[in-house]
Amino acid sequence: MRWRLTGTVAYTDNVRRAWRTVPSLTKLLVQVDAVYPVRHPADGTAAGQGHFSTNPKSDHTPDVNGDVRAGDIGEVVEDDAFTVAEAIRLSRDSRIKYMIHERRLFSSYDHANGPPYTWRPYSGSNPHSSHVHISVLRTNQNDSTAWDIGTSTTMGDEMLPLKPDSAPEDVRSLQGRLNTAYGSGIKENAVWGDTTSAAVKANLLDYTRSDEAGDKDVQQGIKVNARMWDGLLTDFIRKVNPARGGMSETQVKQLIETHAVNPDAHHA
Repeated sequence: MRWRLTGTVAYTDNVRRAWRTVPSLTKLLVQVDAVYPVRHPADGTAAGQGHFSTNPKSDHTPDVNGDVRAGDIGEVVEDDAFTVAEAIRLSRDSRIKYMIHERRLFSSYDHANGPPYTWRPYSGSNPHSSHVHISVLRTNQNDSTAWDIGTSTTMGDEMLPLKPDSAPEDVRSLQGRLNTAYGSGIKENAVWGDTTSAAVKANLLDYTRSDEAGDKDVQQGIKVNARMWDGLLTDFIRKVNPARGGMSETQVKQLIETHAVNPDAHHA
């Protein structure tokens, strides 16, 4: 396991206190560890003495109950961090407080510099270039349901296929990924309308098999099956690559294997 989830720590008074990551954060870190198990020096949970001395009010600092509500996810592979950060943002998970990565920040609350779940510039002394920082809210810290971290393993079989009557958060996640991967211009409102169907047909039908040609819902863009979802994730991973110049077939193959994505074909 990449992260310590419980322990003891002492600060300026030298009194050791027990701490634990709250259940919502624990669930996220366990999921990330399952997909990206290689430990990184920037991985972290509870604040050490050095961090506490510079930022004692950080969410990394255990509260009076010993609860820690912040984690740092080191960039083992550059693209993985972008994938995780963008997937969590697009999911609009209600447990998020804010996230920082590559001199950018988004929060779940409105801010003078931008609306909720929208990246805005971050000017803190630490640019967070080596890791993703995530803080979770106190209000629903005990919610340990699965997070969407941008891999096919995070959308279970029970959520697929996606259809217009799927859970609103799943429809919104689909819309966000279509926008990121293909610039579809869909309003991310969790309502599967004509523009969502059009984007599904335009971009995901190539990932279906020939024996699915008779599935009218797939052909009409009102159903996304597992193969289509995996294909979308492949294109999503390509798009959030910070190089922005596209990825080689070798890189795509490596990411497909890493993210358990197995489409038959790839968009050019």
